[in-house]
Amino acid sequence: MRRRLLTVAGCLIGLVIVGLALCFLGIWIPNAPLRSQYPVRGIDVSHHQGRIDWSAVKASGIQFAYIKATEGADFTDATFGENWNNSKAAGIVRGPYHFFTLSSSGQSQAAHFIATVPADDDALPPAIDLQFSGANKDRRPPSDEFQRELATFWDALVAHYRKVPVVYTATDFQKQYLRFMPIERLWIRDVALRPDSGWTFWQFSARGRVQGVPTFVDLNAFHSSPQEFVKLAQVRND
Repeated sequence: MRRRLLTVAGCLIGLVIVGLALCFLGIWIPNAPLRSQYPVRGIDVSHHQGRIDWSAVKASGIQFAYIKATEGADFTDATFGENWNNSKAAGIVRGPYHFFTLSSSGQSQAAHFIATVPADDDALPPAIDLQFSGANKDRRPPSDEFQRELATFWDALVAHYRKVPVVYTATDFQKQYLRFMPIERLWIRDVALRPDSGWTFWQFSARGRVQGVPTFVDLNAFHSSPQEFVKLAQVRND
């Protein structure tokens, strides 16, 4: 009996190791949603993905891409212009995103983003990346200070682009700073489970493999139908 139990335990451990290896290599994504349920799929990219073949991305079934434009008050992603133009030429619906830093004013960050990102009517709403990483690793301003700066940034984007922004975040940031803020368009990161209802986009993997992208890439799903997705890019806040 003991030998049998050890054998079973060894098999289970082996399966766990294989599963983790497949996840790490991007071969198996255990929480990947069904295409039949969430047919609209996208990626989000920055200079970390290197040179992207957007025609190949389109051919792989990807319909949209969020492209990093700026970070803080003075950083511009080196590949933004190329990705912005080439993704559109390939027929990908694209939107820009900004990594919001907790050490710069909302006004200065908005000025930098607006100076960098064209106001294209056919683009997805701007996305605001809110998370505790990179430049935000160690700074934790009071909630009222953060909300004031975010509101300044938000209002400037709405006034310029006439579209309600999307907010990208993870659970830890959401709990600390966004619990009592009404967010119309939430882009939630959850690579382990399916998030609760109320989201517009769901980033379900950080280790996706997509034809035309030379590195791992984040995979995302839109919450509704292709028809609703088309409306998202068209709706203006006039």
